[in-house]
Amino acid sequence: MTGSTTHFHLPYVDPSQSEPEVPINAALDIVDAELETLSTVTGAPLTVHDGSTSVANVVDLLLTGAVVTSPSAGHAVATIAGGGGGGGSGNLTPDTPPASPNALDDEFTGAAGDPIDVKWTWHNQGGATAVQDGQGACALVAPSDSVVFNARYLGQAISGSAWRVRAKLNVGMYAAYNNAGILAYESSSGKTARTSLLWDGSAANNYTVQVSALGGSGSGTTTTDTGLKPIFNVLEHVYLELELASGTIYARASRSGYDGSFKQVGTLSVSSAFTTGPDTIGIFSEAQSATAMTAWFDWFRRMA
Repeated sequence: MTGSTTHFHLPYVDPSQSEPEVPINAALDIVDAELETLSTVTGAPLTVHDGSTSVANVVDLLLTGAVVTSPSAGHAVATIAGGGGGGGSGNLTPDTPPASPNALDDEFTGAAGDPIDVKWTWHNQGGATAVQDGQGACALVAPSDSVVFNARYLGQAISGSAWRVRAKLNVGMYAAYNNAGILAYESSSGKTARTSLLWDGSAANNYTVQVSALGGSGSGTTTTDTGLKPIFNVLEHVYLELELASGTIYARASRSGYDGSFKQVGTLSVSSAFTTGPDTIGIFSEAQSATAMTAWFDWFRRMA
């Protein structure tokens, strides 16, 4: 090869030559040699650079943040979202899935009607249903119920004296006291602490922190009205956060989901709310009326 252009040097062969096969065969030998060299170079291990680090003899390359399409033997197309304009990581928002998800995380990206991940366990199901909606959410439906504080709850085990979780919630609240949100549960006693978006039937939506047993006993505590107004009794979405730190549970809410935008709406003392402390964390929906309650959870994540 010369420069970037391949030259095969095929000679002109006059038909009057008595033995033209000699120069033609010689030319084909050149073609074979050139193609063999090209194949060897193309299939050789790569040297990968990122501007500061160089790694030689790379035979397997993982592209983080890329979607591989058209896979076949030896061929794939890798598309990296937001990769244009300056080589950055794209436009990150609160809804961008984390690069390194926690084991508790769920983005609910299954096909419509798919069951939720087996890592979730029902508590106090009582006819409630939960499926993937095919649009990136878990549709959690609580049946009609006149019992107060009767959450239909999906949970995962959590341990330790400090943690922080968030969820993005979309709700359709068509009756007073329909509510949904994040719930922490103590399996030995049945006690819960939760932060939820609740419509009280009036002109305001309330974020609440409540402590109660799943069967309906107990009473709510530390309720704070954020002053958010419902839109046709439906608030499009809200980001909720529940944190355990230094023996206290903190409940926070945000309309944007950005760090620094979460407003604290209540606190609970672990020693007064639980026997020892919560060992399960998750999401819930609750009707508290003759109207069923549907909550769409876009995602659930452990933040710390």
